[in-house]
Amino acid sequence: MPATTARFANLGRVFKGGESDLLNQVACLCVLYEDLRVELNGLKTGQERLGDLDTLGWQYRFFYFLRRSLVTLSEFRGALTRIGMSPEFKDAKHALSPRHRKHIADADRFFQDHADLLKDLRNDLGGHLKHDAVKFAAGHLDNVVGKALWNNSPEGEVLALELHFATDVVCQALCSKFVEGDDPTTELHRITEIVFAGFLHVQAAMYSIGRAFLWDEFGK
Repeated sequence: MPATTARFANLGRVFKGGESDLLNQVACLCVLYEDLRVELNGLKTGQERLGDLDTLGWQYRFFYFLRRSLVTLSEFRGALTRIGMSPEFKDAKHALSPRHRKHIADADRFFQDHADLLKDLRNDLGGHLKHDAVKFAAGHLDNVVGKALWNNSPEGEVLALELHFATDVVCQALCSKFVEGDDPTTELHRITEIVFAGFLHVQAAMYSIGRAFLWDEFGK
């Protein structure tokens, strides 16, 4: 059975009170890593209902976490690049094991190889839907029947508004990034696979960075 080890440490000491540019970026990566773990768990659950998260259905939740994961992957790439350029990292790099150096280098190479796609999807669909993507979506809804739900009190006040058709809008907005003639399901699957592959590289890089710069500090 795998063994789990818990360590505790004063974080001010671990991160040197914010005086280390390298450790500041490592702290950023730690948050992004955990963000991505949450986002991918939201993707992986598929059609299993997750309470109020699935008020509009699992499809909207899937698109939401897919969009958020694209943002997080892009931010992780930026922080990893800054770490690689850090003089502190360059000075410490020789002390890393070959395996740890490889994990970090492989992650950097993955993000470089997919930089344009991640940037394009993040810019148009990630944090907020851009005008062109929404315009495309609105122009491709002629044969789509959408659902909106109003929940009124006996006095006529609106208690809840559920815009189920938002799923159709975001789906069509995502299709705006596909080449005409491509199968949307195949392209969506391809993007999802890139996101999950990205997480594997994020995970390996974080194991290596955490082991190199954090773990021993938690043992003191």
